[in-house]
Amino acid sequence: MALGMVLVSMCPSGNMTNFLVHFSRSNTALSVTFNGIIILLATVVTPAGFLFWSRFVPESDALRKSFDLGLGDMALIIVELILAPLLFGMWLNSRYPELVARARPWVQKLALGIFFSILILALLGNGANMVSYLGYAFTIVLVHNALGLGTGYWFGRLNRLPEQDNRTLAFETGVHNTALGLLLIFRFFNGLGGMALIAAWWGIWDLVTGIGLALWWRREKKAGGQVSR
Repeated sequence: MALGMVLVSMCPSGNMTNFLVHFSRSNTALSVTFNGIIILLATVVTPAGFLFWSRFVPESDALRKSFDLGLGDMALIIVELILAPLLFGMWLNSRYPELVARARPWVQKLALGIFFSILILALLGNGANMVSYLGYAFTIVLVHNALGLGTGYWFGRLNRLPEQDNRTLAFETGVHNTALGLLLIFRFFNGLGGMALIAAWWGIWDLVTGIGLALWWRREKKAGGQVSR
């Protein structure tokens, strides 16, 4: 479970943050820019960060050595799963904007369906772990998620950024690409129970807090008009 926390922590913010930022009427352009930069960096930062920080998990050496882990292999998976589709989508949108506009609603629904399917399969495949350790997973994920959202928001506040930017930073630091985390767990750790439980529950909790915050801020802006600095 500790290794799962490290891995998901090193995953970039997901495309879900773009939707949450847009829905909450925050700074969508900033979110998309952040996403592009973070995804490019993730090809190195995610595998390198996990391989570095996982060394500090007590008694994890034997477990880590039992799996075939390599920075290059993990980076290649991230390129295939995130970077290549992103670049292809950008190219497709620039060449065939009308086709993309028609397909977008269906593709979004398909993507959400795949995402929820991955989460549900991960939870169903770890029924025993879920019964025994869900309370523990809930607590540590809640604390980490709250720290991520709060750190992003208050970093912006302390630097006197506009309120829309503060809210965007909250989503970008607090919401992670847990689907990527789960795929890496299935690919490199054979779906290891504790890691899969953390990643799957984290994905659900990200949606709960992300959508909750987005609804709150959306209604607040609608009631109060322009968000102040």
